[in-house]
Amino acid sequence: MNEIQDLGAFFKEQNVVAIHAHQGKHFIDILPAGIEYDIPLVVHFRGRDSSTQTFKRFRKNVLRYQDLVKHGAACFSVCHFLADELKKLGFKEDKIHVLYGGLDLDLYPFVQRSLPNEGEIRILSVARLVEKKGFLTLLKAFQRIHQEYPRTTLHIIETGKDEEKLRIFIDENQLNERVILRGPMDSNQISNELRDSHLFCLASETGEDGDVEGIPNALKEAMASGLPVISTFHGGVSELIERKKNRLPCS
Repeated sequence: MNEIQDLGAFFKEQNVVAIHAHQGKHFIDILPAGIEYDIPLVVHFRGRDSSTQTFKRFRKNVLRYQDLVKHGAACFSVCHFLADELKKLGFKEDKIHVLYGGLDLDLYPFVQRSLPNEGEIRILSVARLVEKKGFLTLLKAFQRIHQEYPRTTLHIIETGKDEEKLRIFIDENQLNERVILRGPMDSNQISNELRDSHLFCLASETGEDGDVEGIPNALKEAMASGLPVISTFHGGVSELIERKKNRLPCS
């Protein structure tokens, strides 16, 4: 936007009939232009940007979206959980729409799974190494699992600000041989890792700052590829995995 010298001329030249903001925070820059040139603004909400899970986060978002509540044409959330959060922030129900995100299924082909009779049983997790992804919780759970099933390993893909904290936990609990931090990978590499794993885990939880999940794409990718998945009762996850219902046998 900063590179467009005359927004009015640009909107007219491009025949712009609506503006879509990819995340809640993006509306701040574009809403004034939408109002000035009478162009409807649609905003997509994906997690923290619509959270009310702590008072501080609730207050911040209520104040942030006052103008958007008045002037926004519509808002989309990636799950019903976040749609309910938007209602708490003052958005009108008739302007809220749930739009689940899709996947390129050619990139995540379904593969029938089976546990090996011997050797490594590989548990995979893919997510940014940040608080709301629950990796300390996952590591503590893996400790208990590994005691009962010593062939298990945990492979974690991605990086993030909590990486050093996780490395310290792994070192202190002597899990270096069983927990491998693999670093960031592209989509094709992740697809290969999903193919070579036996179980997928994501321990999402609400961060101290109120940060929450919508529906993690990593869970969708694992499910599409045929991996059995385990996750937590959090955010929109229960709209993807129904508790005690979506249990697929691993032959």
